[in-house]
This record gives sequence, C-alpha cells and structure tokens, in this order.
Amino acid sequence: MIKLVPILLLSMISLFGISNNEYYIQYKGITLGKISDFSTIDKGYLIGKPVGGILGAFITFDNYIIHEAGKKPKIKGDNKEKKDKYLLLSLIRKIQKEQPKHTVFKKDNYEITIECKNSKCTYSRLNTKKQKTYTGYMNFKNNILDVMCDDESHICFKQVQ
Repeated sequence: MIKLVPILLLSMISLFGISNNEYYIQYKGITLGKISDFSTIDKGYLIGKPVGGILGAFITFDNYIIHEAGKKPKIKGDNKEKKDKYLLLSLIRKIQKEQPKHTVFKKDNYEITIECKNSKCTYSRLNTKKQKTYTGYMNFKNNILDVMCDDESHICFKQVQ
C-alpha cells in the first residue's frame, strides 16, 4: 500500500499537472506577470501577479485577471481585468483535455480549427465577421502545457522553469 501512494501521486500530478505549475504571462516577449494557480482556468479565469523589474515600477495594480464572459471572479485588491476576447482560456482547456488530431468548432464570432501531432498543437481562429484568420500554438512536455503563444493577441503563457 505504501508503494502505491507515490504512484498515485505521480499519476495525479501528470493528469492535473497544469494546475500545479507556475506560468509567466508575456506580451510581445515582455514578462508582465506570473500565474501561480492555473487550476482556476476550469472556472473560466486566470489570475496573474505583476512581476518586478523595470516594468514593475509602472504597474499599480495587485492582480491581472483574464476571464471569460460572465465568469469574472471577485478578488480583493486593485485589479486589472480583461475579458478573454481571443478565446485563449477555452482553447487551453479544450486542447489540454483532448489534444485532438483534428477538430473544428465554433464559438462567438470564430470558427476554430485545432490540429495536434505528438506534443505540439496548432490552431487557427477564423473571425467570421472580419474574414481574418489568426493562429497560435501550444507545446506540451509529459502532457503538461509548456508554452502557448497566440499571434493575434501577442500573448504567451510560458511555464516557469
């Protein structure tokens, strides 16, 4: 029984590994913040804390919150909030759970195509109103999200090494 506990713990970590890792939020290559709890993505939001450095002197808020429509959390403090208009949270959730070889689905004004091969998933979002396509990718290591970069928003989530 004692030997079984570490195996169960390792299994849980690999299944739910994304919730136990920290990620940097980057915009155009500049690190803006750090996400310590990725498990809130299942509730429709992520909370990042601003990082220090040169940029830290200009940031006056406590938390950076990205959320889906209707899923804005009530967090104490001075918060900078953004609605996830690029569907990044939905994409991460869907790809992390399924990693489909090929799938197409529609959400809001977008038609999204996802293709996964080995540990890399690429996606394209066709804005059906503007008829413009945007792309992005996600890389996984041991079934845990390592990096996600989106071309339209210029946002990347990168695992803290």
